[in-house]
Amino acid sequence: MYSYTPVSKNKKALILTVVLFFGAAICLFASQSLPYRAVWQAAGLGCLVLAIQFTSRYLLTSFRYSLSPLDGLDEANDFTVERVQGSRVRVAANVSLYTHIALIPRMPTAELEKKYGRISRLFNFCPSLAPDGAWIYLFEFNGEQNAILFEPDGEFLRQLRLRIEVKDVGEEE
Repeated sequence: MYSYTPVSKNKKALILTVVLFFGAAICLFASQSLPYRAVWQAAGLGCLVLAIQFTSRYLLTSFRYSLSPLDGLDEANDFTVERVQGSRVRVAANVSLYTHIALIPRMPTAELEKKYGRISRLFNFCPSLAPDGAWIYLFEFNGEQNAILFEPDGEFLRQLRLRIEVKDVGEEE
């Protein structure tokens, strides 16, 4: 099995979270002395909820990508994404490479749909808020096209392509 855990580059998410926490504090304190108290409190609560969401999603969460070993080609040939939050690890996606359609660099969804057709679901498994070097794994599931957005390194990408090529050769026989 080959695994890779991308390094989170979340400076933007950290700055945004801090700004939202300060925004929440300012709004909640301002609501004590300014008119329209309910509006200030609602704005503060909204900032607080967004700050907690960004903290949970981008600062406290990481992902681990895994590929099944190449030794058993007749066995399961899977691409697995695990969501890691502290000591808790959950499988977020387990996709058979036999259903792949394309592996492409990240592009806007409109371009993606223009080139490959309607995408039913796009799963974002990038640990970064604004990922550089993200790729899209397009696959078919239950007759619909779905996509996984992820941040592989060069070696993981090479291993994934190798497994997809081996799968394609096996289909042609």
